[in-house]
Amino acid sequence: MKPNNASKCEALIREAHQQHQQGAFDQAEATCRKVQKLQPLNFNALQILGAIALERRNYRQAVKFLAAASDIHRDIPGLIVNLGLAYKHNRQFQQAKKSFQRAIELDRDFGPAYYNLAVIMADENDLPSSYSLLCESERCRSDHVPTLELLANVLMRLGFSSEAADIYQRLLQSGTPTADLYFSLGFTHQSNKNYLGAAEAYTKAIELAPERIDIRAKLSEVLESMNRVDEARSHAESILALEQSHPVANLVISRIERRSGNLAAARDRLQAVPLFTPHTDADAAVLTELGMTLDRLGEYREAFDAFDRANGIMATLPEAVAGDPVSALQLVVRCKKELENSGGHAISINDELGTPVFLVGFPRSGTTLTEQILASHSNVTTTDELPVLHNMAISLGAILGRELEYPTCLKDLTSGDIHQLREHYWNQVTEAAGETIQGKLLVDKMPLNIIHLGLIERIFPGAKIIVALRDPRDVCLSCFMQLFSLNESMLQFLSLERTADYYAAVMGLWLGSREKLSLPWMESRYEDIVADAEAATRALDGFLGLATGDDQIRFYEKAAKRTISTPSYQDVSTPVYDRARGRWKYYSAQMQPILGTLEPYVKAFGYNVAEPD
Repeated sequence: MKPNNASKCEALIREAHQQHQQGAFDQAEATCRKVQKLQPLNFNALQILGAIALERRNYRQAVKFLAAASDIHRDIPGLIVNLGLAYKHNRQFQQAKKSFQRAIELDRDFGPAYYNLAVIMADENDLPSSYSLLCESERCRSDHVPTLELLANVLMRLGFSSEAADIYQRLLQSGTPTADLYFSLGFTHQSNKNYLGAAEAYTKAIELAPERIDIRAKLSEVLESMNRVDEARSHAESILALEQSHPVANLVISRIERRSGNLAAARDRLQAVPLFTPHTDADAAVLTELGMTLDRLGEYREAFDAFDRANGIMATLPEAVAGDPVSALQLVVRCKKELENSGGHAISINDELGTPVFLVGFPRSGTTLTEQILASHSNVTTTDELPVLHNMAISLGAILGRELEYPTCLKDLTSGDIHQLREHYWNQVTEAAGETIQGKLLVDKMPLNIIHLGLIERIFPGAKIIVALRDPRDVCLSCFMQLFSLNESMLQFLSLERTADYYAAVMGLWLGSREKLSLPWMESRYEDIVADAEAATRALDGFLGLATGDDQIRFYEKAAKRTISTPSYQDVSTPVYDRARGRWKYYSAQMQPILGTLEPYVKAFGYNVAEPD
């Protein structure tokens, strides 16, 4: 090439750079084309053309130019990351991951490579890998807002909602508060069952963006869950005045109508709500509420169809598609085997840390009802389903600073390990519950902690266990009827068959290990509470060494003033009723495929195999 051509190309590249920086993409592209006529493989021209294609969202062209540029210079992290972005947007995810990994190998301190790889891993639901990458990204760029926002999102999806909320608080304090940040904080608090915090955050978001009806809808939803019914209705009605078919606003109003007994109005309202295409979780919520209302009206076949449609929609959501329901079953199997092989080997503890009571069972077995009875005692405080123990179980290695495989590692925990885990548990509970636990007996209510009885036995020897029981057929039907936040355990409830299999695994663990546990335990039957709440309350108090107070017998009066996070929140804030007992018989035709799976547990827990009268 002639020397004057080289000089001309350099001048053109400088011109193209300036045009690109000024946003004059057409001019920059034309200038680069001039360079290519002189130097077809000019590295700088290829880079600029690739960047322009990225910004124009012409990802196929971006891959072409950036791949050609990277063939010329293979050691520029920024170029490799841009190529990865082009691959990602062109849905070539494996190539994108390889590009980001290559950029990390070239520069261990290049934050964009960690961040963009973390985005893909989060999209693929590989949350532990995404979390590790985001920590590296934050190390490189501690003030990078997208990194912190994604880190909060991943933490919330991993179950660490308190930590996610802390990040959003940090972002709000360090920068300009925005409605989106307050909305994210509110949603995180809502996911963490902190409805008061959620209401406060949503209110601040509305102050910044009063036109945002999506935020007002979430606030109405939270207020209804807090039993602040008049406020919830007011917000929902203000939304419907602007958008008559808004799904969340109609959902909130219909719940209030159902609670007040205006069932026909609730049904008609829900049936008139148009569903989205493609479907969303809002559609599933509308159909679930419709199913509940139809059930109350005695329209059982139509109710089951509504629940089935809702679960079908939930199964198509990205978090369900990316989820791994098999892993939840595998964890139960491993915990059952470990408990059977090494149960009954608790050690003595000589620290001053307290010992909680653990209220466990299969979801929808009456744990919330039992919790509210106990929470009405002046000397008791409850957790309302904080996942502290489960999070500790899946993070033992990180907490103790070495690689551990749960649950086989339990027998190898040292006294120092156990003390550290006990401290971690109480720190987490205290942070979440605050001073309300001081001087009181803590009842840690989380149904599926029944899986972690081996861990409880190791770190809390002497802890009392209350196992909530209910007719297995009613339990499985009720799980199928609920709209749970999706995780690997709740994925089981999207079909009746998988629900029954999971019930058999979890309650099989209990049946196989209850005689081996060194811990004191009692079983509390939902049906006994419904039949005679006072006698059941006295039995629970007696097991815990408490004197029964009159307030406990009228527990629902106190529950109506509390924020209850589970799907039972409407039911436990009213006097005990028995309409849910034996509900499965109204759905016996639909339940036929799972009755054989459940029969051994129906017998084992003392229920009548024949259909109820």
